[in-house]
Amino acid sequence: MEELKNYLSPELINRIDYKIVFRHLSKLMLTNIMKIKLNEYLAARKDQPEVKIPKYTNKNIEEMIDKIYDPQYGARPIERYIQDVIEPEIIKHILQKK
Repeated sequence: MEELKNYLSPELINRIDYKIVFRHLSKLMLTNIMKIKLNEYLAARKDQPEVKIPKYTNKNIEEMIDKIYDPQYGARPIERYIQDVIEPEIIKHILQKK
């Protein structure tokens, strides 16, 4: 807090109520988050008969996390990965059936 006083005005410092400690997410934490996000994404498509719901093993999910892991960005890349990789695979499958 003392270091902030060198850079911020007293008025702004007075508005700070508490400190938030940021800790990097481990790969295990990201793996669990990926499982939750994938389950949410896939569950939303279960009612669509034309969608073949893929099965992802723990190994698959760990490989996905290895591709996107960056301690600096935390869980943010997970949503992007689902949008950029998983979703196009499902769309491609749907289009091939038609």
